[in-house]
Amino acid sequence: MKTHQCTLLGDVLERNLEQIRIEDNKKYKQVTVRLWGKGVQLRNEVFGHEIKSDSRYIVKSGQFIISKIDARNGASGLIPDELDEAVITGDFLSFNIDKNKILPEYLYWLSRSNWFVDQCTLASSGTTNRVRLNESKFQQISIPLPDIPEQTQIVEKIERAFTIICKMDLELTEQKMLSEKLRQGILQKVIQGQLVDQNLNDETAAELMKRIREEKERLIKEKKIKKEKPLPPISPEEIPYELPKGWEWVRLGDIVSKLGAGKTPLGGEKNYQSHGIKFIRSQNVWNDGLVDDDIAYISDEINESMKGSIVCPDDILLNITGASIGRSCLLPEGFDIGNVNQHVAIIRLIEPKLRHFVHKCIISPMFQKEIMNVQVGVSREGLSMSKLSMFLIPLPPLREQERIIQKLEELMHICKQLEQNVEDVKNNSEQVIQAILYEAFQIQKEVHVIDEKISIDNLNDSVLYFYQSGRAIEILQKANALLEIEESEDASESFFHKLSSSQIEELKARINKSKMTGTLGQLLRKLAVEREMMTFRPEVFERAGIRRDYWSRLLNDTAGKPSKEKLLSISFLLKLNLVETLRVLRKAGFTLDHEDVFDTAVIYLIEEGIYDVGDIHEYLEQFVGKTIFDLKSRESRKAN
Repeated sequence: MKTHQCTLLGDVLERNLEQIRIEDNKKYKQVTVRLWGKGVQLRNEVFGHEIKSDSRYIVKSGQFIISKIDARNGASGLIPDELDEAVITGDFLSFNIDKNKILPEYLYWLSRSNWFVDQCTLASSGTTNRVRLNESKFQQISIPLPDIPEQTQIVEKIERAFTIICKMDLELTEQKMLSEKLRQGILQKVIQGQLVDQNLNDETAAELMKRIREEKERLIKEKKIKKEKPLPPISPEEIPYELPKGWEWVRLGDIVSKLGAGKTPLGGEKNYQSHGIKFIRSQNVWNDGLVDDDIAYISDEINESMKGSIVCPDDILLNITGASIGRSCLLPEGFDIGNVNQHVAIIRLIEPKLRHFVHKCIISPMFQKEIMNVQVGVSREGLSMSKLSMFLIPLPPLREQERIIQKLEELMHICKQLEQNVEDVKNNSEQVIQAILYEAFQIQKEVHVIDEKISIDNLNDSVLYFYQSGRAIEILQKANALLEIEESEDASESFFHKLSSSQIEELKARINKSKMTGTLGQLLRKLAVEREMMTFRPEVFERAGIRRDYWSRLLNDTAGKPSKEKLLSISFLLKLNLVETLRVLRKAGFTLDHEDVFDTAVIYLIEEGIYDVGDIHEYLEQFVGKTIFDLKSRESRKAN
């Protein structure tokens, strides 16, 4: 292979020092550069009097720009036409490109490589909190530079490859959407009685309800629960569909011994402490279970003063306000004692054996739609207990419920397999891009990719081969076969082409070989070392709610399972890109879902390169109504 000649960046780039005077009543476009080569974009438009400077540097279309602060995080790119004559601060460097020596597109793709980012890191200096790219060292970076005709060929090959990768990413997104559709389809079959066969020998739901009513009367008589006003009978107009023989439509309020929300103790978060009685908030409640890493604690005295909201091991919890309304969980086996705040409702069933099925009903599309339809007010004020008690539950015989849950767990495991494989493949697409860039620029450095055969000259086959290693076709077909979904043939057609058995076996071997190893702590240590963040810095970590002892335990894998919010806090502190963030989350069994409002907001913040704690807090509070950084309470505690 022909080796490219090298030249210094300073030989092809000339620093742009053009400035303009800022006029108070004139509008100016300001620039932001996204991390990891995600592009140069409009930050905002402001009047001159809002700019705290008499002058600013001005940029022109086609110039190369790089952030002095985040050059080591891949914040560079080309100025697009729409930002011609925009202004930048001294935290950015912009350069005129000598197009007789280097194509702007060639420079752009070179700057997307990890090698280029590594060179920028070496050219940066300063204290830990004030590391900046040194302009002189940056211009001394030696880059591979063939002649213009060969640069043109390289750019064409890379862009052709990138087009294919983008197409494959769209296919993977479709796979994810089909998987979610599959989950919803399964839950719909659950509540319609279509998942397992009925057994005429089972005790009917009518007989089950008779026993439940008798037990409720006994509890009322013994004054263990209060007698409530009887709920109205279910009218024919309320029934959404016909149930199988042996099932019954019932109101949620008729099968519970308790339906109520908690409250925040007087004084609010000032009452929280490092240990004591668990105080469950909406951020702890997820459909997959209770996440207790970021849980608050209250004293025995406060817990005793809020007896009405003490939770029991067999309870179902339901978020009834805010962006997470409708999220629900079962308390784990062995749960000892806890309490809930006003954003979480307790659903305590008279017959605890119903809880698994009722929980699946709650997270089903029908129930979730009803929650959105009847919540109080137009500004997400919440779901009232009186409305919740009226919700309909399709109740099967108890024995059938057990068969349904067993079958459901098998099917959900298949869905999880599909989603995990799709995420694994999608999150490793950056490795494919890096492999292509390293080959194109003939950079002599080992690149770890899943498929060692990836070649820029054999893109269609090699990239397709890489993406098919997700086994999505095989898993989706298996799930569809179990569910007997009529549209399975159409769905499978969207996953490229069928694989031979020998290909599948080889792909399975590659998957096993490429699976990420190591613990969460090991991964975080690696990422922290790369960003010089191993040492605990109170002014940085504590503002985001990460204590010194917790950070140490997390790095040593002794902290237990962290919450999703806690991991996202750490990801923002370390300025992780989206791929790295997803890797961290997957180590703890989480991911980011494009269908979830909160997750979508997090993805936006990461892709926009917004890592300031205050900015993140403000954005999430404003647009989602939920944040991962509780700044007000921390400032209050600090003041006290």
